[in-house]
Amino acid sequence: MKLRFKYPYEVFEEHENALEQVLGWEHTRIFGELGSRSDYAANQARILEYFSDSYKNRDESAEKSECFRQILEYTQQHRKLFERAGLYVKGAEIDDALMRSIHFVFTSAQIPIQSNKVHPKLVVKLAKAFKKFESAKPYSDRRYGFTFRNLLFPPKG
Repeated sequence: MKLRFKYPYEVFEEHENALEQVLGWEHTRIFGELGSRSDYAANQARILEYFSDSYKNRDESAEKSECFRQILEYTQQHRKLFERAGLYVKGAEIDDALMRSIHFVFTSAQIPIQSNKVHPKLVVKLAKAFKKFESAKPYSDRRYGFTFRNLLFPPKG
């Protein structure tokens, strides 16, 4: 999907962290009483309610909730491959580099993107590249004669 509103990873992460509480909601303003139902429709209703509470702009709320939903569904759809690639910690928690990769793919496209067109092996490669980059810590390693800060804000002179 092509986003009109920016959806930084840190904001996505806040939404992801709120998910456990949101999925426990028994009543929503928009959809009414859901009780303890945990089926797809009830969970989608809770997520839509959460996003509508989080954003005043209805278009932004709808767009981000759809993107959030697509990312979560894509992650679950390809979970077995991601587990085999070692990107699930303890078989239940997803690796941060993998989530960053999936988020990147779904939020940085300049054209509308369909989840069935995103090959999961390419996402795994991107996640492993993110992990290598994180482990190399070029932003703090002075052996190479630069810091991350210098890359962003080159010294004058």
